[in-house]
Amino acid sequence: LRADHSLLGGLWIDEKAVLTAESIYTTFLLQEAVRLVERSSKEGRERGLVIGLGTGISARSLQALGVNTTIVELDPVVYNLARKYFGVEEPEGGVYIQDAREYLEGLTKYRRWKERKFDYIIHDVFTGGMVPAKLFTMEFFKLVKEVLAVHGVIAVNFAGEIKAEPSQIVLQTLLRSFRGNCRAFEDGFQAHDEKQDTDEFKNMVVFCINTPIEYGSAPTLTFRDPTPEDFLTTVSPQFRRRVLTSFKQNEMDLNSMIDWKKPMMSTDKLASKLDKVQSKGAYKHWPVMRGVFPDEIWRWY
Repeated sequence: LRADHSLLGGLWIDEKAVLTAESIYTTFLLQEAVRLVERSSKEGRERGLVIGLGTGISARSLQALGVNTTIVELDPVVYNLARKYFGVEEPEGGVYIQDAREYLEGLTKYRRWKERKFDYIIHDVFTGGMVPAKLFTMEFFKLVKEVLAVHGVIAVNFAGEIKAEPSQIVLQTLLRSFRGNCRAFEDGFQAHDEKQDTDEFKNMVVFCINTPIEYGSAPTLTFRDPTPEDFLTTVSPQFRRRVLTSFKQNEMDLNSMIDWKKPMMSTDKLASKLDKVQSKGAYKHWPVMRGVFPDEIWRWY
């Protein structure tokens, strides 16, 4: 599924195998580890929110695991194609074709979450080498925390060069918003090497837990081991098993990654700065995509 000069996702399939096909990206499977975070407070059936649908791998998995799932997707074409070609079923919690910021503002304004908040939120709006800055501010994550249950977990996908300004802005904003109760994992099967060049373009998923406990006062974010029920037999079963049993070896040290001597937290008033500084990363994303498909594909399809 392509949008402009970016791939939102895809499956290795023949037409008969869409329900069990393997994902071309393992990032979506890593996001499923949001359910493996050990939580001290649970009640009733789990609820999940997917912000940014793509091909719907994460949404399909949550649904298959019995999570009452809500989808928020800005582009109606993306939702329709995910339904038509990628096996996404209409979510029990509803689908909202609108800006995620507007959706959350509506929930908090009218207290529509009063009866039950979300246990899990998967936040994946990275495309074309950039993210929408207004979905990465302190104010936005304050809205997220209002609709996220106590000890609820958010998984945020981001890609970039670790020491580059956009990455520092995003990571600092996330950690400040969630009191430092976050852990990050690099996408892929090769064990993460802390000595690797931090100028490399890396894809990661950051998990943060909604807890009142300050970072350092208690180990508030830990992962249980996956069970056979977590592996599923639906979309991408082989990669899912590999990812969920090995992702811990790919942990990234957030403390060493972030330069707190240069505070860069983003707010609504400063969001335009993130938009501006991302342009360099977007140019670097271009040749990465050109390495996935030949030029002819990008020009004609």
